Amino acid sequence: MSRRSESKRRRWVVPTAWIASVVIALAIGWFAADQAVTPERIQTSDEEAVTVEVVEDTVRQEHTYVVQASWPGTPGGVNGYSGTLTSVNVTGTSVEAGDEIYSVDLEPVFAMQGEVPAFRALTRDTRGDDVEQLQRFLIDENYLGGEPTGVYDGVTAQAVRSWSANMGLGNTDTVPRGRVVFLPELPAAIGLDSEVTVGNEVAPGQVLINVVSSEPRFALPVLEDAASRIQPGMGVEIAVGDEVWHAEVEEIASAEDGTLEAVLGPPNGEGSICGESCGEVVDQGDATQLQGTLILVPETTGPAVPTAAVRIDASGETFVILENGNEVPVTVLASSNGQSIVEGIDVGERILVREQPEE
Repeated sequence: MSRRSESKRRRWVVPTAWIASVVIALAIGWFAADQAVTPERIQTSDEEAVTVEVVEDTVRQEHTYVVQASWPGTPGGVNGYSGTLTSVNVTGTSVEAGDEIYSVDLEPVFAMQGEVPAFRALTRDTRGDDVEQLQRFLIDENYLGGEPTGVYDGVTAQAVRSWSANMGLGNTDTVPRGRVVFLPELPAAIGLDSEVTVGNEVAPGQVLINVVSSEPRFALPVLEDAASRIQPGMGVEIAVGDEVWHAEVEEIASAEDGTLEAVLGPPNGEGSICGESCGEVVDQGDATQLQGTLILVPETTGPAVPTAAVRIDASGETFVILENGNEVPVTVLASSNGQSIVEGIDVGERILVREQPEE
């Protein structure tokens, strides 16, 4: 893994005025959206029947939001060296077992998987879970055969000697305290703790890195009276420069401050919202705001009729009435701004919106 210099850390501070502006914008946006779904009125004489021609059209309804993207981290891994932090190779990267993550006094430190922290030097006749964790790594990397025993025997020492030589660590068959940081899960995205920078003095037992989720967390702030209109599965488009990330609403949940938010996830079972671009927009351990568009009604094209022309019978089935009085069952695919896209009728047909009152 190539060494990388530490990226600048950003702190996210949201001014009270900004929060107020978001709330006002949400309220105005939802009022507009509410008006948009109100069927348009057709102004005619009360004595006339109203018919329209079915045309092909497209409907879509959306609402602009501020998307809150955060990438928090939790402390993980214990440093074992005493000295000066001389390099960091982890910020914005996914670390795998065996990767160099930082150096102290130019001595490299490597990531390995394990629940027990590296708290001592590992040498001949050492026994314990930390030895077993080291052996699992050596087995996975084909330096050691068989199953881990938890005993640092001669075969383990020879495997360590081979690994050390390949890493440029010299001809040594021991693992000094500090050379390894055990992390609970690997691969993992990790970043340097915000209080630590290259050049700092570090000490054994100090936690220098944060383990973060595989990608940022994305959420939309939601007003309480609008929460019922946002349903799981609704699409969200997030604008990032010239790129658009696609997401969907997973659930409506309570945020830490007690307000409501729509938690977003990848669409259609995909593995990520932002893919390889995550670290370019949101620093690990930080947060930012992005422009998002909630798709209330996905873009749908087909035969379009006034929503007012769609009737419902006693069994709950929808239908329209042709100009000649015949009823035609239809399926409503999407509705917005007083128009409905339906299935079951052809473009060019004339349908009745309102019948002529009886004498």
